[in-house]
Amino acid sequence: MLQEKTAETPTKISDLEILLDGEEVAGYKIQPWTLSKSAALTPVFEKIMLDFKKRNIKFQDFFVSKENGFDVINVDQLFFVIMPHIPEILKITLGVDDKQVDKINQTDVMSFIVVIVRQNIEYLKNLFALTAAMAQAVKGRS
Repeated sequence: MLQEKTAETPTKISDLEILLDGEEVAGYKIQPWTLSKSAALTPVFEKIMLDFKKRNIKFQDFFVSKENGFDVINVDQLFFVIMPHIPEILKITLGVDDKQVDKINQTDVMSFIVVIVRQNIEYLKNLFALTAAMAQAVKGRS
C-alpha cells in the first residue's frame, strides 16, 4: 500500500532521482544519456569501435584491474582512442554547438568526461561488450 504524503512526511529523494537530475560541471548540467542522445552518439561509437579494431584493442583492455569493486581504467590507451571524438560527444551530451565546445578548457573537458563516463558506464560497457559478442556470434555461424 502506498503511503500518502502528508505535511509531516518528508519527501525522500532516491539515488536514481539524484542521478537523473544530473551533475553540474563548469556551468553545464550533465545528465545520463537518453535514448535519443544514445542514438545520436551511435556514429561516434562506430568510429571508436573502428579505431579499436584498427589498433587491435578490445574494450576490456582499458580496464586494467579492480580496486574496491571499481574498474581501474587504463587512461593512456583510452585517451588516444577517445580524444578525437570528445568534441562530438560533448556537443551531443551537453546539447551545444561547435562554438560552445571550442570555449571549454581542457581541465573542464576532463571533468566532463569523468562525469559522462560515470553516469553511463554500464551502458558503455554493455554497448562495446555486446557489439563484440554479437560479432563473434555472427563470425561463428558463418
